[in-house]
Amino acid sequence: MKRFWQEYKFPISLFFIWRSLLFLLGIAGQFVLPFKTSFPYSELILIPSGLPQWLWQWANFDGVHYLFLAKNGYTADGLHVFFPVFPILVRAISIIIGNYLVAGILVANIFAFISVVLIYKFAKNLYDESAAKWSTLFFLGFPAAFFLGSVYTESLFLCLILGAFMARGVFARVCGFLAGATRLVGAALIPASFLAGLGLAAYVSYLGIVWHRPMAFLESQAAFKNARATSITTLVTPVQVTWRYARIFTTANPQNLDFWIAALEFASFYFGVGILGYMTVKRQFPVRMLLFCWAAILMPTLSGTFSSMIRYLVIIFPIYFFLAKIRMWPLKMGILGFFVILQIVLVILFTRGYFVA
Repeated sequence: MKRFWQEYKFPISLFFIWRSLLFLLGIAGQFVLPFKTSFPYSELILIPSGLPQWLWQWANFDGVHYLFLAKNGYTADGLHVFFPVFPILVRAISIIIGNYLVAGILVANIFAFISVVLIYKFAKNLYDESAAKWSTLFFLGFPAAFFLGSVYTESLFLCLILGAFMARGVFARVCGFLAGATRLVGAALIPASFLAGLGLAAYVSYLGIVWHRPMAFLESQAAFKNARATSITTLVTPVQVTWRYARIFTTANPQNLDFWIAALEFASFYFGVGILGYMTVKRQFPVRMLLFCWAAILMPTLSGTFSSMIRYLVIIFPIYFFLAKIRMWPLKMGILGFFVILQIVLVILFTRGYFVA
């Protein structure tokens, strides 16, 4: 244990500082904005939980759906868009501790902690200790990093991705399989781990056998906003999505929060594409890793929107390595500072019930 602490004290310390600051921001947000009930189940799952608001607000939006699934299974229409591995884990932990919400927060943060350590280790193995520290800073400073500590799949999914790339043999294959059953974009791992495809196939088979709707994970998108595609035939290209956003910017009111969320989604997509394009041209990473990154950023856009794009970028970990290797120190500090400020704003909005990603 002492040796582990000596080797990883930087990412471990940074994680606990980051997590503590997020809780404080969530508390401070209660004095800034009123709580907005803009998602279902909050009055059935969160408020009656008996837990303080500074804790249950980390299960806002998708979090309530995962908690509902953990408790009740796929009993409500529209929930098939949420893949099963995360709610299964939450259910298992809740049996031990007796509270679904606490279990969800605990699962998310355990895997967030592991992700931080793995990001540090991966960067250190690729480069050096300085790059590892900067990669960790950019990772936790990233504007949507707070989703790692929320009742979302981000931290678990990222751990599985890192496991698929960093591990060898059976463990790497298991990580790939579980990733495919954790998020649809887990299929992006197929070039690196063919078992990711089997993980997705397992969930599709379950939907077909039990619900007689093998494509329910796509069809159920109709239950959510943003005009997402609900079948293979309605998928669109990023070019079409870009055109849709151009219309938003020319018709929407800039005084409306939705305008700025759309701008954030648009900027996030092209920020990610720009970095991935540079890394691809320079061949800075293995082909299988780049293929995963491109699939991970492009697959969500096929649904017809850039919605939640800044959250989807969280799991595209080579971005942090790229930023860590920027040689101009003022630029690096400027980017990190901007990230942190934006994360503060997004945390306050998210915890107060405003959709950000």
